[in-house]
Amino acid sequence: PPPPPPPTLQPPPPPTLTTPPPPYMPPPLIQVQQPTPPPPVFAVTTSVKPPPAFVRAAPPPAPAPAASVTAVCPNIGSIAGQLQDSFQQIADTDGIDSASVVVAFSVSDDGVISAPHIVSSDAPDVNELALQGVLGLRCNGQGQPMELYAPFKFSTQ
Repeated sequence: PPPPPPPTLQPPPPPTLTTPPPPYMPPPLIQVQQPTPPPPVFAVTTSVKPPPAFVRAAPPPAPAPAASVTAVCPNIGSIAGQLQDSFQQIADTDGIDSASVVVAFSVSDDGVISAPHIVSSDAPDVNELALQGVLGLRCNGQGQPMELYAPFKFSTQ
């Protein structure tokens, strides 16, 4: 018998073509604006001795340590904004970047502010500004007179 015919060779299948990946495109640059810092916050605190407790037939108690009292002054935000604007003018004129002033003052039992005076200051040019700020405060009375200290920190940033 004759030999079997040679097998017919099939050509290989054509390669599957895929689309190339898109060229790399970096993300767009986004400029983010820095938020402006909030106006400074001023806290008003003091140390006041509470009245001694009334005790009958017992020896009087030892004096109580001074208590820390915080006064509520609802207009502190608007005063802080006004002071910061005024400080900026002083800073531009005198060439200073920051200042710290501590003002002591009295608050009567019904909230009237009196006798403000500077306790400490590192920039005498802003002392008057801090005193005006204290006199502009409207504090809620606590039912008894208090001696308070208000630290003011001014900055041009």
